[in-house]
Amino acid sequence: MAFCLDGLGKFFFLQTGSYGVFEHRGSLDNVSQVFQAIWNDRLPASSYDAAHASEFECYSDDYSAHTGEGLLGIGLTVIPRAAPAPQAGA
Repeated sequence: MAFCLDGLGKFFFLQTGSYGVFEHRGSLDNVSQVFQAIWNDRLPASSYDAAHASEFECYSDDYSAHTGEGLLGIGLTVIPRAAPAPQAGA
């Protein structure tokens, strides 16, 4: 297990595993577009699938809740994509 500091002085623990980490800098007004790009573009184009386990967000020290500006890290637990099964007769 690993741990992170959440910016509020609290620690939380992450399960051991592989994580895809994506960054977004700027306003959180369009963060839904970032999640759409992760799920619809970046993850399918990679050699990983979502493990549907731990997910987390980390905010940079310069993140401002008042302006919604700063760096956001989004972490998803991933697993290597299984090779497709051979087709019959191939």
